[in-house]
Amino acid sequence: MKDAFLARMRTVRRARNVVAAAGGPAAVSRYALRLLRTEGVAGLWSRVARHVLGTRPVGSNVRGDNTEARAALVSQLTLLNATDGSFMNDVGGTTLASGEAPTVSVMLIHRQGARLARETLIALQRASVVPESIEFGVIGCGEADAALDPLPGLRRSQVRSEADLLDGIHAFAQELRGEFVLLTTDAVQAQAGAIDALVRRLRTDVLAAAACAAILRVDATLIESGASWSPDGTFRRLGEGDDASDPSYSVSRRVPAATDLGVLIRRDVLLRAANSARTQPRATAIDALMRTLWQSNDPIVFEPEARFACQETPSAPAPAISVSAKSDRSAAPDALARAASDIRVLAFYLPQYHPIRENDEWWGKGFTEWTNVSKARPNFEGHYQPHLPADLGFYDLRVPEVRQAQADLARNAGLAGFCYYYYWFSGHRLLERPLQEVLDTGKPNFPFCICWANENWTRRWDGLESSLLIGQSYTQEDEVALFRDWLPLLRDERYIRVNGKPLVLIYRISLLPEPRRAAATWRRMAREAGLGDVYLAYVQSFDSWARGEKPADFDFDASVEFPPHGCGVPFAGDVQGLASAFRGALFDYQATAEVCLAKPNPGYPMFRGTMPSWDNTARKQNTGHIFLGASPEAYEAWLDRALSYTDRFACGDERIVFVNAWNEWGEGNHLEPDMRYKHAFLDATRRAISRWTHRPA
Repeated sequence: MKDAFLARMRTVRRARNVVAAAGGPAAVSRYALRLLRTEGVAGLWSRVARHVLGTRPVGSNVRGDNTEARAALVSQLTLLNATDGSFMNDVGGTTLASGEAPTVSVMLIHRQGARLARETLIALQRASVVPESIEFGVIGCGEADAALDPLPGLRRSQVRSEADLLDGIHAFAQELRGEFVLLTTDAVQAQAGAIDALVRRLRTDVLAAAACAAILRVDATLIESGASWSPDGTFRRLGEGDDASDPSYSVSRRVPAATDLGVLIRRDVLLRAANSARTQPRATAIDALMRTLWQSNDPIVFEPEARFACQETPSAPAPAISVSAKSDRSAAPDALARAASDIRVLAFYLPQYHPIRENDEWWGKGFTEWTNVSKARPNFEGHYQPHLPADLGFYDLRVPEVRQAQADLARNAGLAGFCYYYYWFSGHRLLERPLQEVLDTGKPNFPFCICWANENWTRRWDGLESSLLIGQSYTQEDEVALFRDWLPLLRDERYIRVNGKPLVLIYRISLLPEPRRAAATWRRMAREAGLGDVYLAYVQSFDSWARGEKPADFDFDASVEFPPHGCGVPFAGDVQGLASAFRGALFDYQATAEVCLAKPNPGYPMFRGTMPSWDNTARKQNTGHIFLGASPEAYEAWLDRALSYTDRFACGDERIVFVNAWNEWGEGNHLEPDMRYKHAFLDATRRAISRWTHRPA
C-alpha cells in the first residue's frame, strides 16, 4: 500500500512538472491538440507514458529497440563461398565480359588468395540488375595469381607492391572504359543492388565526385561508413563498431574520405586525382588519392543503400585499411588531417552585463543580469543557489579587459568562438555595446558569430505577448534593414564562417511569417555585398524538433540543438525539504542528455548542443525550471558524445557543436568559473575537445 501510494505521488509530481515545464495548463492543451493532429492518439500516449507515468527507463534510447531492424538486415546479407561445391557448379562457365559501353569499371585490388578474389568478382556481377553494364578488372599486388585467368572477360594488371599501387591505378584507369570506376578489394563482397545504388547516387548528386558504400560484418556491425583522418594524419574508419541498422546510418551524407573497400569514383576524376597524387608524399595509394580529392574539394558521399559484407567478426580484425599510421608527413604537423578532423565548439554568449536605458526604465536603475543572480535563494535541501562568479566577479561588459579575459578563458578551454545574442527590434538595438566595441576595437582577437534573438521582450522572460516591453515586426523592409545592420560584423575577419559563408543563427524560426522570403533577401544582399552567400541556421528552440522542422522548409542550411528545449525529462525522484511556495518544475539532467543524444541523424546538418547545467531560479524564484544531477562530469560525458556524433556524421566546416551557454548566469547555465565549481566546467570542456581534435588537453 505504501509503495503504491508513493508511486501515485511521484506520478502527480511528474504531471505537475510537465504542466509547469510546458507553460501551464493552456499550453499543455495546445500541445496535446497539436500532437493529436500530427501523431494521433499513439503519439499523445507515448508522451504521457514517458513523462507522466515514467514507463520509459531513464537513459533509454528514444529511437527504440533496434533488435528487429538488425535481425532483418542480417537476414539480407549473403556471402558466396567458393569451397562450396554447389557454388562452383553454379558459377561454372561464368563470363565477366561486358557490353561495348560499360557504365562501371570494377578495379578489384587483389591482395589475398584466388578463392576470395573469385568470390568477390562473382558477387559483384550478381550485385547489379544489369551485369553487362559492368566491366571487370583486377589489379594484383605482389605475386600474380594465375588461378583468376580462366574467367572470360576479366581485365588484368599487376604491381610489384603497395608502393607502386597508385601508379598502377592511374595506368589501369586509362585502359578501362566505364563512366565510373569502383575501387574495392577481395576482402569484401558486394550485396544485392550495391553497385546500382552507388551509380544512382552519383547520377542524382551531380556535384559528388565519389560515393562510398557501407562496409558491414555479417552480424550487421559496421566496419565503416566512410573514412577520415585523425589529427596525427592516421587514416581511420567512421562508424566502426556501430550498429549498421541504426537510423543514423540510413541517410546519405558527405564524408571526408573513403577506403578502397567500396568506393565508386567518376573515371575522369579518378584519372585527374591519381595523376596529381602520384607526385605527392604519401603513406599509401588510397590515402594519397583521398587527400587529393579533399584538397581539390571533390565531395565524397556515403550511400547507405550500397552494402558490402565480409566474414570479419568482432573477435577477428577488420579488413586491412592499407594505410600506415606513419608516412613522409609524420615528422611535421599534418595540416590537412587537422582541418578534416577539427570540430569547432561554440558557446552562446549573453551580453546583458551592463546597464542600458531601457532596462533602467523597465526593471530599475542599474539593472543587469547580476541583479537577479545575487537575489536567488535555495528551494530545497542541497539546492545550489545562488550561482556566484569566481575569477571575473560581477563584471561589466563595457570594460575591455573583461572581454579579453573571457576570450582567454574560452580559448584555453578549447572553444573556437562565441555566438553573441543579437537584439534588434525594427531598427532598435539593445545590449549592442559589448559586440560593437569588439567590432570597433578589433579586440579580443577571438572568433564570433551572431544569433538574432527574434522574440518579444516581456516581463515574464518568456517572449510571449503578456506584459510586452518591446516587440518584433517582420516586414520585408525589416529584413533588409536587419541585414544592413549585420553587414559590418559579417565582413569582420574574425567572423565565423561555414564553407566560406558567414554563419548567422535565428533563434525562433517559427516567428518569421515568411522565412523563405527572409532567406532569399539575406542571400541576395550577401551576394550584392561581395560575401557570396550567408550560411543560415535556425535554433531548435521550444518545440521545433517536435514539429519536425527541416532547414529545407525555410531555405536554411542547418539547425542547432538548444537544450533543454524540446528534450527535458521530468525528475522522477524525491526532493527533500522542497519549499511550499515552489511551483516550478524539476528535471533530470542526465536523462535529458540521453534523450537529446538519442536523436538520430536527421539527414541534414544539425549542430549538436549541450549545456553545463540549467536552473533559472534567479529569474523565477518559485516557478523556475531546475535540472537535477548536473555536474562537470555529467556535462563532460554529454559533450564527449556530442563530439563523437559530430565526428561520425558531420564533414568539413559543418563539424560544429554548440554549448548553451558561456554566461547565462540568470539561468544557472554557464561555463564561466563560479564559486562552487571554479574551473571544473572549463576543464571538462577542454578534456572532451582534446579527445576529438588536435587541441591540447
